[in-house]
Amino acid sequence: PRAAWLDQCSSWKAAHPFAYTPAPGGVLKTQQVIERMYQVTKGPMQDKLVVSTGVGNHQMMAAQFYRWSQPRSIVTSGSLGTMGFGLPAAIGAQFSRPDSTVVLIDGDSSFNMTLNDLGTVAEHKLPIKMFILNDGRQQMVHVWQKLFFDGRLVATDN
Repeated sequence: PRAAWLDQCSSWKAAHPFAYTPAPGGVLKTQQVIERMYQVTKGPMQDKLVVSTGVGNHQMMAAQFYRWSQPRSIVTSGSLGTMGFGLPAAIGAQFSRPDSTVVLIDGDSSFNMTLNDLGTVAEHKLPIKMFILNDGRQQMVHVWQKLFFDGRLVATDN
């Protein structure tokens, strides 16, 4: 039964791949950054790579545009809304897998909640790679306020 399910999923993926429209004027989109990160890290490097995400739009894009191939290679809060989760999770991953490359994908708002954790990174000289995607707002909250609160925007710009 599992093989049939995996075949069905592969069929759906081929018929309905994730896609996005590139921004005009060479402006980068979150999807492009994550897709490029995947292109650079796929292959042998992926065997020793752990990716952690904060919470927000970047988390959803990482789940969609990074092609995971190894078990236990992504650490994310799974839509629990715990902004600031990414860096502490990356710290834990680096301590538990010191020979692996640990990468944090975070948004500017989520990352803003991790100042004390940067002290831990510095104190222990942890080689965590950090990709901070700065769009100047709490993008996911902004979108939800537009969709579910009649466009009443409150405190979503950084």
